[in-house]
Amino acid sequence: MIRTKTHILLLIIGFLMANNVYSQIITIIYIDKSNTTNLDSLKKDATKLINNTDGDKILFISNDKTPLISNNKNDAIEALEQLGYIRPNSPNTFFEIDTLNNLLSNYEDNYKTFNFHFFLNPSQAINKKHIIFLIERLLLCNDLLNKSNTKVGLHIEQSEILKKTYFDYFSKLIDDNKQFELHLY
Repeated sequence: MIRTKTHILLLIIGFLMANNVYSQIITIIYIDKSNTTNLDSLKKDATKLINNTDGDKILFISNDKTPLISNNKNDAIEALEQLGYIRPNSPNTFFEIDTLNNLLSNYEDNYKTFNFHFFLNPSQAINKKHIIFLIERLLLCNDLLNKSNTKVGLHIEQSEILKKTYFDYFSKLIDDNKQFELHLY
């Protein structure tokens, strides 16, 4: 009888530990600051995300083929503080998809919820199809597109989104895909 109770207790503990591992949240923050005019707001919003989100975090600051990557909260905050001193090149989308896929492959088995936050320039997101080439392909490659366990936040400069017809484009994108959310900074 004791052996049975001990065995059941071990099974319950193992089940709870396994569920704890697979119920974790990971937040991936991608920043393209190559054309950002409101750097202070970008840093403030990204820092707020790092400080106020649960689970693990990865910060990816685009810079052609030498992105800045951090998976430690303190290093991420420090990288954001140094963002004003970095002059990043325009994103290299295909390189970034490969790099982000490699990063996610290290995490995808251990997490149940994925939160992506993309700080984008609206003209690159639309005219250079950054949303399609980077975001949708990244989600598709990792079987996260249109999944309820995955949220995508698009962070756009307030002043930039009001130019041209950017707001209409992003409103339609959000309406067509409930996985996406629009945030202005």
